[in-house]
Amino acid sequence: MNVKNLTKVFEHYIEKFEWLNQKPEPDESYKWLAVQKFQNAFDLDVPKDEFATMLYNAWKASANLIDSNQQQPFYALVEYARREPERVRSMFENLYADDGGNLTIRQEKIENFLNAADELLKKYFPSSHLYINTQRSAMALLWFYNPNTYYYYKATEAKYLADCVEFYNDWGTYTDFKLEVFHRFCDEIVEQMKNHPALIKTHNSRFESKEPMHKDENLHILLVDIIFCAKRYNLYNDIPIKDSSAPAKRLYLERKAKAVELYEAVQSAEKNVDLLNEARTVFVKLIQSGDAIYHKAYGPAELVECADGNVILFFPNKSEQKKFNLLQSLAGGFIKIDTPNFGELLEKYRQAMRTEASAVRVYENAVKALEPYKEYLD
Repeated sequence: MNVKNLTKVFEHYIEKFEWLNQKPEPDESYKWLAVQKFQNAFDLDVPKDEFATMLYNAWKASANLIDSNQQQPFYALVEYARREPERVRSMFENLYADDGGNLTIRQEKIENFLNAADELLKKYFPSSHLYINTQRSAMALLWFYNPNTYYYYKATEAKYLADCVEFYNDWGTYTDFKLEVFHRFCDEIVEQMKNHPALIKTHNSRFESKEPMHKDENLHILLVDIIFCAKRYNLYNDIPIKDSSAPAKRLYLERKAKAVELYEAVQSAEKNVDLLNEARTVFVKLIQSGDAIYHKAYGPAELVECADGNVILFFPNKSEQKKFNLLQSLAGGFIKIDTPNFGELLEKYRQAMRTEASAVRVYENAVKALEPYKEYLD
């Protein structure tokens, strides 16, 4: 992330702060007011005959942060609630159910909510494009409900900031939306916000007003404000922004892909070393168990010694003893142990045992190769 560019955005936000929040315009602090008013109005536990009215009041409180003249997904829910209040209540209950921070579950909740909304749209307003709910509207409803946990999504403005700070991971669109990537982007911006004392001091000054604003403990509303104001009021002035299709992005993505490839190689090599060590423990114990031992070329054998990865076997038929590498001899089919599960164990460990001579070296080389690319891992 280009922290230098992001810091400039913060500085420009601070410079324009008083103007951004002056009344009657632009008055951008209305976002904190809107969230507080929504939370004051929203109550899932109201009686059935009051649910639609409650939702209408919450819709009014949300100002223009979800609906616009072109799209009214939230008001559509009000219309549905007037017809099927319990069904809409259930939709919100499921959307707002605790997901423990699991973003896969959260995305599933969003998709279920959108599917339910789409069913109601087809049932009551089949030709309407005005009432379509989307990933953005569902995320906005989550954000209004609990901005300390959820993030608001404004596609164009967020993408612009991502280009500014050179965050090149693509969170996608529509059904291809990757919630984990967008949350990572937001988390990284918020972390930088928290580490900018002047920004936090300036932000906190808005609460000197006696108006009922949401306290925004985790700065998620401030994040929305910065994302929106940066694009709307040109806070990117004098900041060099690379086009997202620039060579820098392609190089970043190539290095990220290489990092993933090398990381997987490390994981594979580490797993192989672990399996090899496990095989050594298993077969040393097995060959010392007293079960009969056979060698492919020399016949029946008796164990003389097992140490340092080698075995010394005595062959009565030839009245001589020989030394062998235990794992390689087992893997190559030269030594067999007459125990019921020998074949099963051999199948499990054979491939790892064949790499005994190189396994540790391969792992160490994989770790070394990954080192220059570690910064590109998520």
